[in-house]
Amino acid sequence: MKAAPSKIVQDSNEWFQYNFILLAGILLVNGRTIVRVVQFLMGLQSYIGQHEWCLYVFDTVLMFLLPLIFLATFRARNLFKLQDKSVNIQLDKLLDKESVSED
Repeated sequence: MKAAPSKIVQDSNEWFQYNFILLAGILLVNGRTIVRVVQFLMGLQSYIGQHEWCLYVFDTVLMFLLPLIFLATFRARNLFKLQDKSVNIQLDKLLDKESVSED
């Protein structure tokens, strides 16, 4: 997006912020997945399987942070404004192409 920015990207830098928010969510989910895989590989009698604090810290806290990050950063009104702006730019582009082809 930075190498060849479209008009949508040029008009708003919110896309980059949303990408970083999604990246943070992906990292939280992947962290939880890694802990679950390690727990599965070690078996039920492992340290992770026998101590609940591991699941609270590495599972519950990560999954609790995920919606908090999204609620704090994704403001619905801004996301819909960004979508509306994107649709308008695409429609303008489409109408310009049609007017050029008619000439």
